[in-house]
Amino acid sequence: MLVEDIQEVLRRRPFNPLRVHKSDGKVVKIPFSHVAIVLGRQGLLVFKGVKREGSYSAKSYEVIPYDRIERIEEPRGGANGRRRKAS
Repeated sequence: MLVEDIQEVLRRRPFNPLRVHKSDGKVVKIPFSHVAIVLGRQGLLVFKGVKREGSYSAKSYEVIPYDRIERIEEPRGGANGRRRKAS
């Protein structure tokens, strides 16, 4: 993906949780906008294990090179990832 495309997705407001699909088949979750940071030419920095909006306490992090990102999308089932029961 292009850096500009990634920045555009991360700037959307209101922010909805995202999933980064990597070329190796793994998926990295981005639950809040502040846990993903574009690092110039290096890649996308994603902090893992952040539990709340506004929290800066993470368990780990991962730098994903741009050429390893296949796509970024919202989880199926809406903004919070849960499906609604049909009535």
